[in-house]
Amino acid sequence: MGNRLTMGNFFSGSGTWELAAKICGIDVLFESEIEPFPVALEAKRFPEAIQLGDVSKVNGAEIPPVDIMTNSSPCFIGSSLVNTSDGLKEIKDVRIGDKVLTHNNEYKTVTDSGCTGVKKVFELRAMGIDSIICTENHPLLVRKMTRKYPTYYVDGKRKRGNTRVFGEPEWKPLKDLGKTYYIGTSINQNSENSKNLTVEEMWLLGRYIADGYRRHDQPTVSFCIGYAKVDEFMKHLDAYRGYIDRQRTAMKYCITDKRLWELCGMCGDRAINKEFPAWILDLPADDLKVVIDGYLSGDGCYNEKRRLFKAATISRKLAYSLGHAAAKAFCCTYKIYKIKKNPTCVIEGRTVNQHDTYEVRFKEGRKQDKAFYEDGHVWFPIRDIAEHGESEVYNLSVEDDESYTVQNIMVHNCQDLSVAGKRAGLDGERSGLFMEVIRITKEMRNADRLRSGRTTEYLRPRFWCWENVPGALSSAGGADFRTVIEEVIGIVEPDRNVPMPKKWSKSGIVDGDNWQLAWRIMDAQFYGVAQRRRRLYLVLDTFGHSAGEILFERESVSWNFAEIAQAWKRTSLSFEERIDIASRIVNGELRTDSRTLEVAESRIDSGDDSEVFGMNEPVCFDGSNVTNPINASNPKPGDPCHTLSQDSRNYVVEKN
Repeated sequence: MGNRLTMGNFFSGSGTWELAAKICGIDVLFESEIEPFPVALEAKRFPEAIQLGDVSKVNGAEIPPVDIMTNSSPCFIGSSLVNTSDGLKEIKDVRIGDKVLTHNNEYKTVTDSGCTGVKKVFELRAMGIDSIICTENHPLLVRKMTRKYPTYYVDGKRKRGNTRVFGEPEWKPLKDLGKTYYIGTSINQNSENSKNLTVEEMWLLGRYIADGYRRHDQPTVSFCIGYAKVDEFMKHLDAYRGYIDRQRTAMKYCITDKRLWELCGMCGDRAINKEFPAWILDLPADDLKVVIDGYLSGDGCYNEKRRLFKAATISRKLAYSLGHAAAKAFCCTYKIYKIKKNPTCVIEGRTVNQHDTYEVRFKEGRKQDKAFYEDGHVWFPIRDIAEHGESEVYNLSVEDDESYTVQNIMVHNCQDLSVAGKRAGLDGERSGLFMEVIRITKEMRNADRLRSGRTTEYLRPRFWCWENVPGALSSAGGADFRTVIEEVIGIVEPDRNVPMPKKWSKSGIVDGDNWQLAWRIMDAQFYGVAQRRRRLYLVLDTFGHSAGEILFERESVSWNFAEIAQAWKRTSLSFEERIDIASRIVNGELRTDSRTLEVAESRIDSGDDSEVFGMNEPVCFDGSNVTNPINASNPKPGDPCHTLSQDSRNYVVEKN
């Protein structure tokens, strides 16, 4: 290997740290991952790297020492349905800035989203869902059920009872769940009529969702009505009037009205795309009952004796939004069944395509069954959990709560450092693995000290890098991030105390005696990637003060890819010479008085009376070239600029 820089990575996933190292001419000596697909992928990409496997079984003194150690602290398949303020969306379509329903029954802003790679997944089936497919480490909000058998007497006779007792809600990874746990759904608690719907419109919207359709050559909505239900339909009409189109098996009632046409369009076109949108779920409970009544008049039935409602649909979104609507309107539980169908069937001699069907059942006023309704949540018993192969998986980071709902079920951002409510924090399993990396690092440095006889000189790893979601800054009110900083600093200075600010800023530096730690939230869209993806990065320089320079000198990253790549390709240089080259790129020809980007950072001095100063997020733009290929010469607020270049007049503003 000669004098080339070396790196080791933990929790490799799709191997982004390793690919970055390869581009920079850094040799990857080892990787640690337990998921089969990433292990096979990385073994092919880096055949000479040691695959360490389970990090908890690694002894840092027994693996090759490296100059740089990196780690990133799992997720749902792309078709998982997430409740957003714009209705149900597949998780792969949820974007930064969308608002999602959290476990606290509030809509909060998504701060990060995207695919986290291909991983082994499991299928969870429960009473209120057809299934949820996610990684085994993904946390869900659950309650543990235990049974008690009290003794009581009736007419002097001794009886034995059977009572269910439920624990408090807690976040648990999927792999720790079983049939004694109940998963919970969060019910929309809004009570507003944002579209100013009349009672007539509420009922017609329900009826449209059941069996209506829109014409696209004119603003006409058509309702298909069986002849036995014509009188019932007509009695709900008031302001809206239309014309009748009689068919052989049913009557069509057509209403031409732009407002109704637009409202119906928001509920979806074609049967497979229909749903109760979020603004319908926002309605007060009594108004929501009117919409449900309209829906059931066209596609459902009611068993008066059993007080049981039943409806069937080919739209998965409609099944889950109807269940959600029923739980809110009637304070009841519900059941969803998926009925697998053959791809085709024969109707009146014609072969036609068909879709799987979802059946929804609920009982008016039935708060408890095998499932139960309590304080704005429904809790469903788990039926089974089974392996489901491998799949691309996705995850969301959410403002404050760091939770969202999938198939109406409350789930959490899958990294423990972001757990809200009853936070797992650094006691969580994934964060326990963070502590394993700290242990391995200390073991490696101690072994390097014994081999070299050094005491205060450069020990490996010199650089320690960590990546996480921005929510790590607010986990446990910021206490978890302080623990992270203290544990990382403990690699070089044990028992160092870091003062606790009211709120961690988006970037900062901790200075010590011949070491430096820095952190910063960075967004991929500013580094040559056509994607908004915010991540928190932390760097520790154990033998110098270059951590802040690495994170805050942006020119060395995005302004001149070719020169940096060429510099790192000079593989015969020593470590010190490489640092000089990085310094030259930062401080040399790429910087002049007119092009320098100065980024403010909060700084923690080494004394106990340290003070933390916050900063707003810096936003960079090219003042001489604000147009882009999308908007040509007509820029709009929020449009992206061209990638900043060496010859541009660059500016920095603070984002308030």
